[in-house]
Amino acid sequence: MADPDDGQPKNYYERIQLQNYKFRMYRKRGWSMNWDKQYVKDNRQYWSNYHLPRPGPPPIFNDRPEDWQQRRYHNPSAVSSGGPDIEDPQHGSDPTANKARDVLQNVKNYFRSPIFRYQKVLGFGGLGLALHFRYDGEGVPKDVAMKLSLASWESDELRKEGRAMESMLGAAHAVQLVHPESVGKEPMDPYYPKPSEDDSSDDENSSGDESIDQPYRPPRIPRRQRSAEELQTRAQSFHNRYRTWYFRNAALESRKDYLLLEYIEGGDLRMLINRLSDATTGPGGPGGVTPIPNRILWALWLCLIRACVGMKYPPRKFHPERFVREDLIEDAPNARKRWRAKNWVHFDIDPSNIFVGNIERPEWDEPASTNPPYTRPITPGEGPSSREDYNPQHPPTATMSYFSGALRQLNVIVTRGESSSAQKGKAPESESGKRKYDIYHMDRAVGEHLFVPRLKLADFGLAEQIKSHKRNEYYARRRQCGKGGYLAPEQFASDWDLVPGVPDGPEVGENPVAGSYNSATNVWGIALTMWIIITQRKPPLPPQPQIPPGVWIPGGRFLQPDIDDILRNIGPNIPVSYCPLLMDGPFNHVDEDLRRAIYQCMYHYPDQRPTVEELLIQARVGIQKVFPYETDEVINNWVDRFVLSAPTS
Repeated sequence: MADPDDGQPKNYYERIQLQNYKFRMYRKRGWSMNWDKQYVKDNRQYWSNYHLPRPGPPPIFNDRPEDWQQRRYHNPSAVSSGGPDIEDPQHGSDPTANKARDVLQNVKNYFRSPIFRYQKVLGFGGLGLALHFRYDGEGVPKDVAMKLSLASWESDELRKEGRAMESMLGAAHAVQLVHPESVGKEPMDPYYPKPSEDDSSDDENSSGDESIDQPYRPPRIPRRQRSAEELQTRAQSFHNRYRTWYFRNAALESRKDYLLLEYIEGGDLRMLINRLSDATTGPGGPGGVTPIPNRILWALWLCLIRACVGMKYPPRKFHPERFVREDLIEDAPNARKRWRAKNWVHFDIDPSNIFVGNIERPEWDEPASTNPPYTRPITPGEGPSSREDYNPQHPPTATMSYFSGALRQLNVIVTRGESSSAQKGKAPESESGKRKYDIYHMDRAVGEHLFVPRLKLADFGLAEQIKSHKRNEYYARRRQCGKGGYLAPEQFASDWDLVPGVPDGPEVGENPVAGSYNSATNVWGIALTMWIIITQRKPPLPPQPQIPPGVWIPGGRFLQPDIDDILRNIGPNIPVSYCPLLMDGPFNHVDEDLRRAIYQCMYHYPDQRPTVEELLIQARVGIQKVFPYETDEVINNWVDRFVLSAPTS
C-alpha cells in the first residue's frame, strides 16, 4: 500500500502538475528532468500548486529563461571515457558495469562458436549493452553489432526497436538490421507485441508492399466528435487485445531477445565532433572552433534530411526499386502517393545515435533506373507541388557530371587503398587498413557520398508511429522521450500548461504545439545536431528563444518583461526560433542558405518549420555549390584527417 505522506503524485492530475513544473524549470533554468523521489517530495509545495489549465496565451519569452553557459562539446562513450572496463572480471562498485559484466559473460557462453566470434565491447549504459561480433562462415565475412538489454534476456524494448527498424529496411541512411540466419544463427522465436496502455486502436497491419496508388487517406475522426459509446467500445477493445496478448505469450516458450545490426566502422557522429572540438584550443567562439568546409556541411545536412525522409516515406514502401535491391535512397514520392506517408518520430536524434558510414564509388555498368525521379538529380522548382519550389540565395556555379572523365579520375582519390575488384552490388574489403567503400547507385543525387561518407541514423528504441486525435495521456507519456537538451518544443513548451489535467480529454490532440509529434519533430532533431556540428558546443540549456530578425525589443531579451505581448502585437504566431549564434555573425563563414535553413528548422511552431520535402530539394542543390578554396583536394584531405584516418573508439 502506497504511503500517503511520501510526497509523490497520487493521481493523473498531480502527475501532470509535476511534469509541467519540471518542464518549466527545464525552460527557465535548464534543470534535468530526472528527479528522484526525495527531490519530488522536497519540492511538493511548488509543483502541487501548479494550476492547470493556466489562463492566457502560452509564453515563450516571459518565462525569462536564464542565459546558457557555452561549453565546448565533448561527450565520450562509456568505453573510451576511462569508465569501468567490463572485460575485467574484477567487479567494482559500479552496479551498471557489474551487470554489464555478467551479461557479457552470459552472451559469450550462449553465442560461443568458431565462426561467430566475440570481438569487443562497443558501449554500455542505462539498460543496454552493445557488442562487436565477427562472422566467418559461408559467403563474405561479416562484422555485426549486437544489442542486448541489461535488465533481462526478454526485452519488450528490444522487440519494439526491432519492429521500428523493420520499417526502415533498405533505407540508405538508417542502420540496418541483420537477420540471425545470415550469420549462421537460428531465426528468432515468434512473439506478440504488448498492447500500449494509452492506445486503444490497433496498429496498422501492413506488409509494406501493397498498392500505394489510392487517392487519399481516410480521415481520422477527432476525439471530441466521438460519442461516449464509441469511446467506451474502443477502451473495451484495448482490454480484449491485452487479454489475447497475455494468453498468446503465455503459450510461447521463453525467448532470448537481441538485435543484430550492421557494424559501422566509422563510429558515431559524437566521436567526429569530439575530434573537431579537440583540434583547437581556447574556451570557445569561432577562434576555438574547427572550421568545416561548406561542401562537407551540405553533404552532412543532406544525409540527415534523407534519414528524416525515410521515416516519413520508408523506402521499402515507396522506392520504385524496392523489390530488386537493397540500399535504397530515401526520396519523396510524387504528390499522388504522399498521402500514404508514415508518422515515425525518432524521439532520440543526437550525435551519439548517428553513425559515420562509408564513401561511395560508382559501378559503371549499373543500368539507369526506369522509374523517375530516380534517374536524374532534381532541379530547383521541379516537383508536383508548388511548395517544393526553392530559390537559393546563392545558386550553384558549377555542377559535377556523373559520367565525366573527372569523376572517373576521382575514383582513384576516394577509394585509395581499396581493392579494384568490386563485386556487383557489394563493396570490396579494404586491403590497406582503409575503410571499404559502398556502391554509388543511380538513385543518388549528383555527387552524393562521393567525397563525404554518408551518415546513418541508429537507436530506434524510442521511435514510434504517432497517431492523431488520441487521449491527452497518450501524448503526455511521450514528453520525456529523449535526452535533456535535445527535447523539442512539442515536449517542453509552455503550451502544455493550457491543457487540463484530464487523461481522456482531446485537448493535446488539437494543440498546434503541445504533443504535435510528427516529421517536424525529426527536423528539429537534425537541425540541433547540425548546430552542434557547426558550433562544436553543447546544446543550449535552458532552450534559448531568439528575438525574430528585424524586430527591435527595447532592452533586449533579458530586460524586457513582456516580449511575448510585443510580438503578438506585431503579428499572430510570428516565427520564433531557438537557434542562437548562427545568424548573429560569428559563423558567417558558413553558407547563409544552410544557416537560415537550420534556424527555420528550430522554430517554436512545428508547422512553421520547413518540410522534409522542401529541405530535400534545397539540400540537393546545396551539395552542388562551389565555394572559394574548397577544392576536391581540400575536401579529401579534411575527410581523411577527421574521418578516414581517425580512430573510431
